[in-house]
Amino acid sequence: MCLFALSDAAKDASTLGTIIQQAENLLPSLREEHAQVIRELEQEQSIAAEIENCDQGYLSELKVTLAEQGYYHTFTTKSGNDS
Repeated sequence: MCLFALSDAAKDASTLGTIIQQAENLLPSLREEHAQVIRELEQEQSIAAEIENCDQGYLSELKVTLAEQGYYHTFTTKSGNDS
């Protein structure tokens, strides 16, 4: 009975070793992908902050102009209200 348990443990160790190696091989690309997503998020947050800090009256005029030209995208503010 002890030999079976030892054999199973060796198989488990081998399987875990394979899984760990696969994870270690994937980790660098996942880290790079994460860093890229964070850079994109920061860039988009910067753009959003820039829009929030610009002339809201002018933006409203632009929205009206776009709507008049047939662009019917729903423009919303942070609160979710249509502007």
